[in-house]
Amino acid sequence: MRNIITMASLALALLLTQCNGSGGENYSADREMAAPAMKVAAPEGGQQAMDRSNSGSAEIERKLIREGNMRFETDNVAQTRLFMDSLVAAAGGYVANENVYNYEGTMEQSISVRIPADQFDPFLASVSSYAGKLDNRYINTMDVTEEFIDVEARLRAKKELENRYLELLKQAKTVADLVAIEGQLSQVRSEIESMQGRLNYLQNRVSFATLSISFYQTQTEGFGFWDKVGGSWGTGWDKFLAFLVWAISLWPFVILILAIVVFVKIRRRRRDI
Repeated sequence: MRNIITMASLALALLLTQCNGSGGENYSADREMAAPAMKVAAPEGGQQAMDRSNSGSAEIERKLIREGNMRFETDNVAQTRLFMDSLVAAAGGYVANENVYNYEGTMEQSISVRIPADQFDPFLASVSSYAGKLDNRYINTMDVTEEFIDVEARLRAKKELENRYLELLKQAKTVADLVAIEGQLSQVRSEIESMQGRLNYLQNRVSFATLSISFYQTQTEGFGFWDKVGGSWGTGWDKFLAFLVWAISLWPFVILILAIVVFVKIRRRRRDI
């Protein structure tokens, strides 16, 4: 009986030992199999997150405002202006404003042009190539993406609020409610118009770059000493004629002064008599 109990105990202990050993091997194997899977999956997930981040940033269109100015000397201001007009027309732009200066020895013309953003760099290269040596060139780029997105978001929120007020306006039952809702609706619409105007302004500045171009021609003829002397004679004569016109325009005062003088003399003569 004791032998049977002893043998049963040994068999049970051996069975438990084998089960623990096989379970440990399976657990270790499972960990070894799971570990590579985790190592492979982690980079894949990170890459997907990175791709999503990159794709999200790529979807944001940058809103850039480009503007600048250039100044150079030319042999013929009129011909240069015609050439600039042809460049602007070819780029699909337009001349916003222009100024002409003609002072001693120099004739200068300045134009401000608006060029589509995608044509700005080729246009700039063409003008620089034509000008040759530039006196100065300044180009500035402003990133207004953040402001553009912010205004768009606030505009959408205001439009949603406008729709809510319109729904409340339909449900209003008293005059007081109507007046209160219409007052709030008017304020919201005013804010929408202001935001929409700002958005349109930014979009216009982004769509069309602005470039101020100044070109001048140095005149060497007609500005010598004797030319200046001759010009002075003409200028002096013009000023003399202008003085005569001014003096003639004072005839009423002259007549009044003469009348006063005559009156005073007559009074004195009567007193002397």
